[in-house]
Amino acid sequence: MIDAEVGINRRIRQSTLGAFDICLRRGQYELTTSVPRTNSEASVVGTAYHAGLEGYYTIRKENGFYQPTEGPLMKAILDVAHEAYVREAMLIPDTGWDTDWNRAWDKVVDMLDHYFRAKRYWPEEYAVIGVEYQFTIPWIDGWDAHGTIDLVLLGPDGPEDHILVDHKTAGKRWPQGKESPRKNNQPPFYCWAWEQMTGVPPRFVFDVMPYNLTFERREATPTSNQIELVLSKAKQVTALLDSGLELPANPGSMLCSARWCRFWDHCPHGAAAK
Repeated sequence: MIDAEVGINRRIRQSTLGAFDICLRRGQYELTTSVPRTNSEASVVGTAYHAGLEGYYTIRKENGFYQPTEGPLMKAILDVAHEAYVREAMLIPDTGWDTDWNRAWDKVVDMLDHYFRAKRYWPEEYAVIGVEYQFTIPWIDGWDAHGTIDLVLLGPDGPEDHILVDHKTAGKRWPQGKESPRKNNQPPFYCWAWEQMTGVPPRFVFDVMPYNLTFERREATPTSNQIELVLSKAKQVTALLDSGLELPANPGSMLCSARWCRFWDHCPHGAAAK
């Protein structure tokens, strides 16, 4: 089931680990390019919001700090977001909308507008040193660790004050503790990777923007033990994938639905299970 070329390492991502936490079969599908995927309204809104922030922080990395609350710079951010929105929204099936094309785009505009007008962006003393920073690290036999860090900052506390930031959108406020490295693979996986590349143990922060605009900045810096636990989980996942077995689905999960699974139309436990 897993697509692989001879002599080329496969890639394990934190998103793969998250998919395995939900459903073993979903995690297996994540590693193939031959299984068709569909988008949801939530994923498209999130992608467009990310694209707008990427546009802002890229300009800030290249030209220094600025406040894009109005004028041509804010328009440029919205144009970048809209381009991503159109591209991704074309992949939503007709039955995949929670609202519709226009109302979903309005969510993106509202969130970006709030992020900048309410000054939720990182203050001037935080220098941008990376935007959509992609890494691929040789890891264990046949596998590389791979990922993309939304934003990397140099904080005001010295040359080793590195901060990894992940932008999240959400339908509602995150439950308390959802950001915890005990529950979330991303902070341990990314912090380990960053230290491998730079020798600097970073901090990790989730910037969470719900649709109701109750923005939160949640720190989620992992301990060394939490990092080891996630790496151990990753090794267990790669062992399952290397086994060549067809892995079972988890149809009892609340996330086993057309709304939340991009493989719903393909999976025999999804659309075909009638």
